[in-house]
This record gives sequence, structure tokens and C-alpha cells, in this order.
Amino acid sequence: MRFPRGFSDELRGQADIVRVVSDYVSLKKRGANYLACCPFHQEKTPSFNVNPARQIFRCFGCNRGGDVFTFVMEIEGCSFPEAVKTIAEKCGVPLPAMEDSRGMEERDQRRAELQKLNQWAAEFFESNLSETPEGRRALDYLAERGVSDETRQAFRLGYAPNSWDALSNHLLKCGASRMQIERSGLVTLKESGLGFYDRFRGRLMFPICDVQGRVVAFV
Repeated sequence: MRFPRGFSDELRGQADIVRVVSDYVSLKKRGANYLACCPFHQEKTPSFNVNPARQIFRCFGCNRGGDVFTFVMEIEGCSFPEAVKTIAEKCGVPLPAMEDSRGMEERDQRRAELQKLNQWAAEFFESNLSETPEGRRALDYLAERGVSDETRQAFRLGYAPNSWDALSNHLLKCGASRMQIERSGLVTLKESGLGFYDRFRGRLMFPICDVQGRVVAFV
């Protein structure tokens, strides 16, 4: 069962992310945005940012981010349909009747899986850029090109280590299955058809995000 096509997009347009997040976090207005200590990790200095204009959140400490649905799913530990129901109730939006569409549910589940793998990959690339000797050489290159730390962090630039399986091993440790990794596009299948290797190796990584701040691809 699922909600009718388009309902979640309509709800996203009606929901005020600041209002929803405020039910869980004490936000303080800072310029055009709102700040708070992140609810997803321990910190003393606020790095959790809510952008009401773009209707997204982003923590510059743990790099979690996304739209109002992502926030509720993360903080409640619930599924996407459950997040839709929660947000609709908070915003006073009546829920439509559910539709039976197993094929569309499977597609939505795979999309959610891909978004999660992309997020894990982006975090992995970001940490490698700033925390490894190999990545620090890439940092030096960015500095030579005039890319500031603020710009690098804003665009979530990262580094893919020069390894055949560093990313895929990281994704496995995060809880991804081998089948999910194969479907993600982050790896390339071996010519023998047995196993795979990382698609991106030894290069700077630029994540491509949608309007909700979700990582959808890499270049």
C-alpha cells in the first residue's frame, strides 16, 4: 500500500520544515537560517542548520542532511510512508486513501536505498579528503586552485582513495548488501561477472544534490 502519486510532493510543498524540526530541536534564528545543536551527534557548538527558503536541513558536523521527510525518518527511525503520515498530522493535512501498488513501492524502496548509499559514499569521500595523507594531497591541490575551505565544505567535496575496494568495503560496513552496492552505480562489475570494484579511485569527488540536498550522483 502507498499514498497516491504526487501526494508526498504536495505535502513537502505545504510542510514548514522549521515548524516540524522545532518539535524535536530547539532552533534559534541566525540570519536567514536557523541553528541548533545537532540531534544526531553530540556537540557543544551548534552546527545543525535549517534553511527555510530551500526547505532543507544540514549538519556541518556529521554531514547529515535532506528534506523534511529525511529528517523525520532519521530522528524517528521510521519508513518513508510513516514519515509522510507524521508530517501530515503535524501540518494538519488530511491523509488520502492508500493505493495498492507493489511495483511502485519496490521502486521507491530502491530509490531510498540508493539515496542512503549515496549519502554514505559522500560522507566517506569527505572524510578521506580531510583525514588521510592521500586526501590531504588533494586538499593542497584545491588550495593551489584557490578553493577555500568554506567553498569545499559548502559543496561537500571529497576524495576517492586510490583503492579497488575502499568504498565498497565501507558501504558493506555501513550495512549495505552486495546486491544494493551492485545496483548503486558506485561500483563496476568485473569482466568475469564475479564481484566488482570501486568505480571512483584516486580522484576528487563532487557530489550532485537535488533541491532537497540529497546526493543523487557524483562527478
